[in-house]
Amino acid sequence: MVRHGFIFKEQIGIVIPRCGLIMATFFDSTVFDEQLTDSPSIGKGGTAMSQSWNKLWSLIAATVLASLVMSFFSAPAIADSNTPGGEGYTAPAPTKRDLSGSDQDQYYIPQDSFPCSSHFVGGYRVNGDGVFQGWHSTNGASSVTVTTDCDSGTWTFDFSSEVTGVEAANRYSVVVDDECSYRGGPSRKVKIFAENVDDSTDLSIYRIESIVLGANGSGASHSTDAYNIQDGQIGVLNLVEIGLVGLSPQRYSVKLKQWGGPGTGNPYLVKELHFSVPTCRTDSNSNGEATGTLKPQGLKVKAFVDARGVSQASRVDAKVIKRQKRWGKKVRVNKRDFSVKAGTKRHITMRTSPWFNKVVYALKVRDANNKWRPLDRIVVRPRRR
Repeated sequence: MVRHGFIFKEQIGIVIPRCGLIMATFFDSTVFDEQLTDSPSIGKGGTAMSQSWNKLWSLIAATVLASLVMSFFSAPAIADSNTPGGEGYTAPAPTKRDLSGSDQDQYYIPQDSFPCSSHFVGGYRVNGDGVFQGWHSTNGASSVTVTTDCDSGTWTFDFSSEVTGVEAANRYSVVVDDECSYRGGPSRKVKIFAENVDDSTDLSIYRIESIVLGANGSGASHSTDAYNIQDGQIGVLNLVEIGLVGLSPQRYSVKLKQWGGPGTGNPYLVKELHFSVPTCRTDSNSNGEATGTLKPQGLKVKAFVDARGVSQASRVDAKVIKRQKRWGKKVRVNKRDFSVKAGTKRHITMRTSPWFNKVVYALKVRDANNKWRPLDRIVVRPRRR
């Protein structure tokens, strides 16, 4: 007698989202014709068909267990739906970012275009408008459907407006550079650091802008706003007055305002800072020329040259002329030349002999017209030891 039936070959695994396990059930069946004989397969162990039914019941039990485990471990989630391409090709799938609240919900387009036939190139669309690669705001929408040209797939993303987690208080600080710049006038570089403190919401800061006001009524005419500061990251704002490298010396107040995102209304105040830009050294000027001074120290004289305000030349030539006078003797003249790299400062030291009753030092630098311009002059009257 021939019995017709199915032999089931099964593979069982488990998928438990968030637990790293995998559950999947695959069915593979083949039709068999079993000739009932007195073969060993028909004995105490039962027929081949009964063995197949045992396997089937094991498979059903495993599937039920999988459903119970998944219902226990899976947190409630908003279901997304998708439809594969109808022409045998499905474009790369977009993704979404559903953060706390709805202000920063986004969907991601993986590429600008894709080949949808041998003669055409297709793209992605939302509400009929083409969208390009990158993250795009949902503008608070609870659902976004992404379609494609050439019927290459459709994806619908659902977004929750639920506020999850607690957003940490962000930190703001200001740093004024120690060095002065003299290009266009004395100023110091000023940076504001905006830290998006890491928290469980993973929310980013779309934009931080600054409004700067000085004590004399002036303010920063240019500020590099900070954009897209991710959770746990720091954004930097540079404050600059027009024509200067930084801010001129005075006291300032700055108001920092935050934008929630494109099209989310007016920015709101998040912090107000107060700081001062110290006065720059008086032995440097803002005319792009080198300055200098002579300073006696006992029997030594130090010649200082500051070329930090020089921008029209690579170096500045300088010299110190020393005229020594002794009673009844001719004046002895000594000279020492040296150079200073533009944008830096340097000093040299010269010694004064105690055997002269009068020593005159003169410090000069070569100007743009190749003429020697005096910077300082002092008279030293050393005492004999």
